[in-house]
Amino acid sequence: MRRLPIYFLIDVSESMVGDPIQQVEEGLATIIKTLKTAPTAIETVWVSIIIFASKAKTLGTLQELINFYPPKFPIGSGTSLSKGLRHLMFELRKNTLKTTQEVKGDWKLIVYLFTDGVPTDNTKNAIAEWKLNWAKTANLVAISFGNETDIEQLSEITENGLHFKNKDTNAYKQFFKWVTDSIKTSSEGVENNKTGFELSNLDENTLSKIDLLKNKKTNLVDDNFVVLSAKCQNSKRLYLMK
Repeated sequence: MRRLPIYFLIDVSESMVGDPIQQVEEGLATIIKTLKTAPTAIETVWVSIIIFASKAKTLGTLQELINFYPPKFPIGSGTSLSKGLRHLMFELRKNTLKTTQEVKGDWKLIVYLFTDGVPTDNTKNAIAEWKLNWAKTANLVAISFGNETDIEQLSEITENGLHFKNKDTNAYKQFFKWVTDSIKTSSEGVENNKTGFELSNLDENTLSKIDLLKNKKTNLVDDNFVVLSAKCQNSKRLYLMK
C-alpha cells in the first residue's frame, strides 16, 4: 500500500506551558488511538512528530500508524519557526518515498503546524526554501492557538491558515476530533484515488479560517515576555534580557 505521511510540527515554547501543552499531548494520543480503529487509516497513514522552540528535534520518527505511540513533550525557550521548518524539510528529504518503476511513492504528505506565538528568529530564508521546494509537494495546515500568533507569517507559508479558539477543555476536544476526522477523510480519499487532502467541516465556534485582512496586526507584541536593557557589572557591556 502507498503511504500517506502525516507530520505534526508543534511549537513547545514556554508560552505553551501548562494547560496548552497538556491538552496537545492528550489530544495527539486520542488522535492516534482513534485512527488505529479506522481501517483505511491503518492501511495508509504514517505519522511523525517534530517539536520546536529555540531548537527543533524529531520526537517521533515517521512510522506506520499501528506502531506509533505519542511521546511526552518537553518545553523549551524561544519560538524558532525557521529551525522548525528546516528540521521538517530535513525529515522530508530523508523520508519521502518517490515513485520509481518498481515502487509507488507516497501520497502527497500532510503537515499540521501548531503554534501560539510570534517567531523569535528571522524566518525569511526558511519560508523561501519551503515555498521553493515543498509548497507544491506537501499540504500544510497552520493552526494558530489563541490570538497572539503572527498570522501574517503563517499566511506566507500556507493558504490553509486556521484560528483555533482554545478557550476551554471542550474546545480542545472538538479541535482534535476535527484533526482526526480530517486525517480519516484524507486516508479514505487516497483509497478512492482522490487528492488525499480533505479537511473536515469547520465548527466556526472552535475553528475558523484566518482572514488576513480582517486580522492583520500592525504592531506585534508578545504578552508573554518583557525585554529589559541592562549592563554587565563586570564587563560593562550592554545586553538585552528577555
